[in-house]
Amino acid sequence: GQTATVINESFTSWPAPGWSTYQFTPKGPWYQGMSKVLAHTEFASCKVIDPEAIQDNWLVSPPIAVASNNYQLSFYADTDGDGKILVSTSSGVPTSTGGSFVAIPFTMPASGSTWGQTKITVDLSPYISTGQTAYIAFQVNDAAIPTINSRLNIDEITIGPATSINGTLSSVSPNGFNPL
Repeated sequence: GQTATVINESFTSWPAPGWSTYQFTPKGPWYQGMSKVLAHTEFASCKVIDPEAIQDNWLVSPPIAVASNNYQLSFYADTDGDGKILVSTSSGVPTSTGGSFVAIPFTMPASGSTWGQTKITVDLSPYISTGQTAYIAFQVNDAAIPTINSRLNIDEITIGPATSINGTLSSVSPNGFNPL
């Protein structure tokens, strides 16, 4: 596929162009969520309603040609389960044990947070650098504690260089997102 230096994705089509899904368990695949009442009318979602089901499902970005050492990831999220962000600079294909992907520590919004109002920004600079090709993955894996209604909704993903404006870190202005 084609490699971009900046990715903006709002999941208005499914599957999202260039994104890949991997399902290592039989329940809860990624899909396009739709809502007429939520701020995010179209989004990527991974959901399991069966309390006995264990899920391990991945949504992986297209390849990103890293053009600077100050990349960041930002997105809106809503969860009732265990969502992870991972990065790889060698392969965009995870395995059931993670493969070349490394987990990035971050704080997922608290269960019950208002969907669409929790924006998460993660500094990618400790994990990727100029000249590398990177892949960002979202994983839902509740193998340790399967719970009823385990889910992760994500939308308006921006992956790209951060810019410094008056000493404050801000993201690249995205285009083509769903309006809030």
